[in-house]
Formats: sequence, C-alpha cells, structure tokens
Amino acid sequence: MSEYPQSARIPQSAGIPESTGVQEREWIPPHSTYVAVRYTRDSFALIIVMLVQAALILGFKFFPSLLPVSESVQYAIYAVIIAILLWSAWWMLTLVRRTRALGYCVQPDYLSSRKGLLFRQEVSIPYGRLQYMDIKSGPLERKAGLCRLQIRTAGVAESYITIYGLKFEQAHQLRTLLLERAEERMVEL
Repeated sequence: MSEYPQSARIPQSAGIPESTGVQEREWIPPHSTYVAVRYTRDSFALIIVMLVQAALILGFKFFPSLLPVSESVQYAIYAVIIAILLWSAWWMLTLVRRTRALGYCVQPDYLSSRKGLLFRQEVSIPYGRLQYMDIKSGPLERKAGLCRLQIRTAGVAESYITIYGLKFEQAHQLRTLLLERAEERMVEL
C-alpha cells in the first residue's frame, strides 16, 4: 500500500506525461587542444605557488632572523603548504575531466553552457536577452589558435556565460549566429 492517500496522488490525466520524450541535447565540447592550453596555464601558476612555498621553507630554515615566527606558526604554515600541494595535485589530475565537462549547446530558443565536475552548472540564456558578445584570448590561447566567447545578457550584473576553447573562425560564426537569432527575437517583441 502506498504511504500517500489515494486523493494525494497526482492523476495521470493532470497533463504530466510519464516520459517527457525530450531529446538529449548535443553538447559541443572545447577544441581538443584546449586541454594543453589549460595544462600549460595551470602549470605556470603551480610553479609560481611552489616557488613561493619553497622560499618560505628555505627562509625558515636558513634565515630565521628574517622571518621571526614561532615554531607553532611555522608548523601551521607547513600544514597550509601541504594542503595547497594536495589541492594542486587534485587540480592537475582532474584537469582533463574538468575540461571535458565544459560545453555549449545551441537550441532553437536559447543557448546553454555547462561547466563543473563536482559542482556542475548549466546556464541557459534566451536569445532575446543577449546584449553583447566579446571574443577574448590570452597569449596561450592565441598560440593554439583558440579563443573564448563571453556572452553578456540584459539584467543582473553577473549575467554572462563563457564558451571556452573555440577556434577563431568557429567563434566568429557562433557570434554571428547568436546575433542573428537575438535580432529575430527582438523583432518579435
């Protein structure tokens, strides 16, 4: 017997289908070379962090007069250094999976973007809300022939999505398509 009384159940005639029949969207991932760009960028950042950590450790050992802190503070700093190293190792080991989790999907009425491995995020923006689009690229992205498309919307200050790992031609084509669809939606309003 069900734990809910018969009157509390939603009848099938309520318009809620058993199966929604929604087709799986086709997510377009970043270009395959974007993984190398992220590895290079994150490796540089990790090297800088490790150099700062090494300088602290060497400063405590060989120049105690320059860094006059108690032994307990030194141990706390060592614990923080170990935590940062463990986090960095996890970050580098999951980089490929985090990059594969990125993607975008162009639908008839909206654009969707997704990211995140542990904490997943999917953002959908109707074309009528698109305000402007920026194509950006850093030095590593330019060397790989890649860029990212940042799309801002009308409304709140933090309302934007970023599509990573696009070839320049692909980014320009996507921007043109999105601008056309946005203009169509604005005319309909």
